[in-house]
Amino acid sequence: MQYKNTPDTTSEHNELVNKIKNSFHYTSNMLYISDGVTYQSLNLQNGKDKIFGMDMLDITTSYSKNQTKLEHYDNSAYADKTHKFFKEILEGYMESNTDDSRENFKYREYIKQGDIYKVEETTVINFRVASPSDMQKLYTYIKMKDGQYSINAGVDSIMLDKYMYNGLRVSGLSSIDNISVTVNGSMYDDQNATIGN
Repeated sequence: MQYKNTPDTTSEHNELVNKIKNSFHYTSNMLYISDGVTYQSLNLQNGKDKIFGMDMLDITTSYSKNQTKLEHYDNSAYADKTHKFFKEILEGYMESNTDDSRENFKYREYIKQGDIYKVEETTVINFRVASPSDMQKLYTYIKMKDGQYSINAGVDSIMLDKYMYNGLRVSGLSSIDNISVTVNGSMYDDQNATIGN
């Protein structure tokens, strides 16, 4: 939420949304293969959402904005309807502890021109790690060594630079969700066991 002289979308909000989108990562130290030859680990982020050319990360956003104009009047008949934020800085109002100016000297300040808006912006960000389409296949590498592997989703810390939030650090979460995977043998072992029976 911000108070500004325009009801437009704020650059500070855009920066926050973009940096959160860029801070998300989905990684795995398991090895994956698609073509039977080349293998690689998984490291999905905004702008790097593919493995072997397959789209694996989908980031969607939904945005909403409410803006409210803070009322002010330069007509004494409507002065009491002026928003309390203005009354707190203008002379001749109880809110600024200067009501005696109005009572004793008939003096009261008004805002003749210029508008202030309360701007409330909300963006919901959805990160969806998607499996490849039916026409694409992705497997774990068959020669991957036995051991413990992990799949992890996290958000890095971010530093904001825009005017209102300049220098504000937002702490990330190294692990939003984590899956531990134990690799012991391969499908060849399963096939040999089946053939042996």
